[in-house]
Amino acid sequence: MKIIRWLALTGIVFSGLPLFADAPNEIYYQGKLTDAQGNPKPDGSYPMDFGIYDALENGNRDFLDRRDGVQVANGVFEVNIGACPTNCEGDLKAILQGNANKWLQMSVEGQDLSPRQKLNASPYALAVAADAVGTAQLTSGAVTDAKVASGISGSKITGAVATANNLSGAGNITITGAGLHYIQNGNLSVGAQSAPEKLSVVGNIALLNDGGSRTIMAGDTSENPVSLYIKAGSALDLSEYPGGHLYLDSGNSTFGPGHILIGTVVDSKVGIGITNPSYKLQLGTDSAAKPNGGGWSNSSDIRVKKNIQPISGALDKMLSLRGVSFQWVHPEEHGNLATPRLGFIAQESEQVFPEWITEVTPQGKDKDLVGGGKIKSMGIFGFEALTVEAVRELKAENESLKAELNQLKEDNQRIEDALNHLKAEIQR
Repeated sequence: MKIIRWLALTGIVFSGLPLFADAPNEIYYQGKLTDAQGNPKPDGSYPMDFGIYDALENGNRDFLDRRDGVQVANGVFEVNIGACPTNCEGDLKAILQGNANKWLQMSVEGQDLSPRQKLNASPYALAVAADAVGTAQLTSGAVTDAKVASGISGSKITGAVATANNLSGAGNITITGAGLHYIQNGNLSVGAQSAPEKLSVVGNIALLNDGGSRTIMAGDTSENPVSLYIKAGSALDLSEYPGGHLYLDSGNSTFGPGHILIGTVVDSKVGIGITNPSYKLQLGTDSAAKPNGGGWSNSSDIRVKKNIQPISGALDKMLSLRGVSFQWVHPEEHGNLATPRLGFIAQESEQVFPEWITEVTPQGKDKDLVGGGKIKSMGIFGFEALTVEAVRELKAENESLKAELNQLKEDNQRIEDALNHLKAEIQR
């Protein structure tokens, strides 16, 4: 069984601008293209479109940057949206004026990726230039005496010079007060006097709901695992760092029905209703369905296959299998299936179809049954083809027997005719 792969996207938007400069009409965007299993897309050049819309879904497209080819290496790519080498539609700087929300829609090879990503404060800084804030931009009475400090204490700013127009410093800058904020080499930390990354936070981060969608893109460059918990209704992309987990909580604080767990990220495993999946995709209960039934799709085009050979001895191979009725020793490790089941024994089937057998890490109490080792798992592949060829063998054997039977009937008829002829001769 092979699940059709879909294109996945993780992206980070940056835009750093000095307050007093001619602001470039660009948004720096970095992303990673992967398949459904988290594997990077092959290196190469991919056509991509970057559109900015006024709504999360549908709405109007205010800007479009169309790229004939964006280089992708190990799944990672980067572009400066607005630095259009070929085609751009709309004025990027103009559409970011004001307070209207905007969303980024990306397309790869003509396929729209969803959901759209909301542009936050940094891209709106494109509208900030040397004369961007003036009388026309300020509502009457918006700036009051209470909001303007009479002076800036040296105890509040370290390594910086405050003037009437800006805050600058040749080295690092530390701002204290209600909390500690540290700027170092273009990096920002909150809660610590160290900024090893673009943004480092000591403590919790809360995304407050103001009626819009929320997206988090996270990872950890240290050896510590990353586990992120997020309530239903939000979107989150967890990068591949060892030991990480992703929990999508449907509303309860404990793991239970309705929850989805993406297991150990280093193994790219996905479990639904199960905390430690042994397979790339594993369900906690024996329940899965497709609206119209049928098997899962798989590549079958003759142009992508080689060494095509007929199957021989299909009937004998199938008859070598032994179907049994059984019960699980620990039903709780198998979707609480306590009633008798039908199936095969992996060790027996392995003698005939070794390609059907793999070894996986057992769940929970099953580990004690194998002394902490692996257990044999069975996945039946090509059973339909075996069945067709076995039926074909039965049909050929049946046709042969029918031919022999017809021949015997003909021979019998000739003998009967001869006897009748001899009987008639005697009677004369």
